[in-house]
Amino acid sequence: MTDIRDPTWRPVPAATDPLTSANAVECGDACLDVLRVRLDVDNSEVARCESLLTDDERTRAARFRFDDKRREFTVTRAALRRVLSLWFLDGSDDAARGITLKSGSHGKPFLEAPLDGHDARFNVSHSADIALIAVATGRAVGVDVEHTGRTSDLLRLAERYFSPNESAALNALPSDRQRLGFFNCWTRKEAYLKAIGRGITLGLSRFDVSLRPGDEPRLIETRHDADDAQRWSVVDLPLGGEYVGAVVVAMQNAKCKMQNAEVRLWEV
Repeated sequence: MTDIRDPTWRPVPAATDPLTSANAVECGDACLDVLRVRLDVDNSEVARCESLLTDDERTRAARFRFDDKRREFTVTRAALRRVLSLWFLDGSDDAARGITLKSGSHGKPFLEAPLDGHDARFNVSHSADIALIAVATGRAVGVDVEHTGRTSDLLRLAERYFSPNESAALNALPSDRQRLGFFNCWTRKEAYLKAIGRGITLGLSRFDVSLRPGDEPRLIETRHDADDAQRWSVVDLPLGGEYVGAVVVAMQNAKCKMQNAEVRLWEV
């Protein structure tokens, strides 16, 4: 089972530090690293982040109409570049700038080529003031974070987007547990869709996840592929406050070997 042995979010080491405990290369495909990024930074930090972006990325950032969305993209993309440089290259800003990122047909970003020979996989999510970056070696991964402060009718949203089984399970919860149950379901479903690279085009109702607070996070049934529920591990992330997050990682590594992964938590 993939799990979190230490629920503490530890600071990411500086590029000058020996990465004996942090480097994903050392841990190989036995580890899954999740990094939490604060997005509510000052203008000087945004400017520093902009210096790590490519010309195309700066152009993309400039297209956002609202400052908060521009900051969100800039800080998240810069953090991703820094992390990939630290984990797989020499940790320098120059190495971070030189990483070539592409987007798949469903918008999931990926690396154009291996990083120094390493099969680096990653996924990114952001909501309100935080972003999450999940990094693995040789394993597909998806991550999602949601701020739970939305005031929409969650039961109606569940009826529209969740499977009938999930909607019924949510309605069966005590009213004071339904908000957490809803976001447990939503983040686990989003993380799975991102891990398989399909996005919402697959359909949120074509598979079931657990949602009851306190129950083991897992894929229950994948009707689009009956065996797929056994291929993925679902892990809830200890974010605290008004945030709920989940990460989904392939149980099978690139060598077609079933192997559990240790989840490590880092603060950028």
